[in-house]
Amino acid sequence: QLHTGFSIAALASEVFLRSPEGCVADYVDVGRLYADISFGRTESGAWEYFLAPTPAAENTTESRPGFSATPLLDPPGGFYEAAEVSISGAQVRYTLDGAVPTSQSEAYGAPLDLEAGLQPVVVRAVAFEEGLWPSRVATSTYFEDLSLIESDVRIISLTAEPDDLFDPQTGIYEFGPDYERAYPHFGANFWELWERDVHVEYFEAGGERLFSQDAGIQIAGGYSRAFDQRNFELIARSGYGPEIFAGQVFDDEEISSFTRLYLRNGGDWCGTQLVDGIVQSLFRGEDGSRNPHADLPAYEPALVYINGEFWGLYEVKERLDESYAAAHHGADPDALDRVKVGWTHDANWELEQGTWAAFDELEALRVGADLSQAAEWEAFDALVDLTNFATIQAAQGWIGNTDWWYNNIRMWRPTPDGEFRWMGYDFGHGYTSANYDHLGPTVVGSWPALPVADALENDAFRALFVNVHADFLNTSFRAESAAANVDELAAEVRPVMAMQRDRWCGGASMPAWEDSVAYARDFASQ
Repeated sequence: QLHTGFSIAALASEVFLRSPEGCVADYVDVGRLYADISFGRTESGAWEYFLAPTPAAENTTESRPGFSATPLLDPPGGFYEAAEVSISGAQVRYTLDGAVPTSQSEAYGAPLDLEAGLQPVVVRAVAFEEGLWPSRVATSTYFEDLSLIESDVRIISLTAEPDDLFDPQTGIYEFGPDYERAYPHFGANFWELWERDVHVEYFEAGGERLFSQDAGIQIAGGYSRAFDQRNFELIARSGYGPEIFAGQVFDDEEISSFTRLYLRNGGDWCGTQLVDGIVQSLFRGEDGSRNPHADLPAYEPALVYINGEFWGLYEVKERLDESYAAAHHGADPDALDRVKVGWTHDANWELEQGTWAAFDELEALRVGADLSQAAEWEAFDALVDLTNFATIQAAQGWIGNTDWWYNNIRMWRPTPDGEFRWMGYDFGHGYTSANYDHLGPTVVGSWPALPVADALENDAFRALFVNVHADFLNTSFRAESAAANVDELAAEVRPVMAMQRDRWCGGASMPAWEDSVAYARDFASQ
């Protein structure tokens, strides 16, 4: 009830109050705003900033005309043999534990000799000035272990108020006060859609900092979020800082703008931790270009640190959302139908965007039509990207993914009259046995969103289905090609895998990981 019919951009807006005749009665130029800050008129008539809003009441809380300038950290975060950090700004207070500095934090007086050693140091600084609100937080992470950048793995430093993540009652990473004791611990804090502030620094292989910005962080994923090493979603919002993560995060992609990035624990946690990466790479050409019929998220491995503490090896992945459809298919991100099903206690269908109308039309054909008949097939063909439909089954079938059919299904289409495409993700329940016949139950199945048996009643689709599978079996699915693909991705993370095993896998030996890789290679060969 307190909302208008319009929004005010965090990056700046002009707001006019007009009479019924259109004359301007009042006007304000709203400058840059951040989350949890309001801009209002004081009793004297001046426009100032408030940290405590008063909706539907007079602006009686404390206001100030602006903020102290954000301190500058020199040198910027990165990799140095010896890091001495200078901080310029007004009355600067700093911390080294990830906490946001307060007026009671350590006062800066002389350059900081960090002596980071093997563990990086996170410096956060805030400037204070009489009559102004404290500045935005300046954050940089300093690494002295130069061996980290000798591999081809990225480095991501996440800095957050420790209690936001790890408070036993309210931290988003924690179990919290009320959760089911049985895995996957439904009801735990990490199952909530809670978002907190985070600072993200993304370092490319070789150590160059690609971006450094404030953002939002959530715990993400399905059952894998209940592993001790949890998944994260990083969200760029103008209320925190830049509206996007800008940079070529993925080597094989030309895309350099992302609203969200997914940090995944690998799915087959403490196994190879490569399953999703292996599958998506099977659908790329020798030059790294993606197959246009396979909607699979790009992947890069990264070492993640939280407040300077090593947190493990993660997969950096694209989010399969409206931005993905726009970036890879030129779709209008505001004109999509997007549907997904995940599994909690039961199959959980969700309309992520758009309407159910086209999905319901597809379901009606699945349940009531004979797709061997020309007219009914024509209606089905108009709703489905047939080559994509066959390709997603090839991906799921080759890996033998048992966590499908009723789960981990995402589909999207451009509106008003586009074709549905299926997206592939979360292959952690694949690689069971090379002798497992995944194709058998698939081709006789007719499930919501997966009318496979129905489509195979049509001769044209049967031929397409066979040819799509044959094309992959003769190229990237061939024994030697698929096995080489496993070896290539394993070689990329081998130099840092011991760190992961020591951190999360109970110190499980590297030979155990090599056994997992050998199993994946044998699976691919067979």
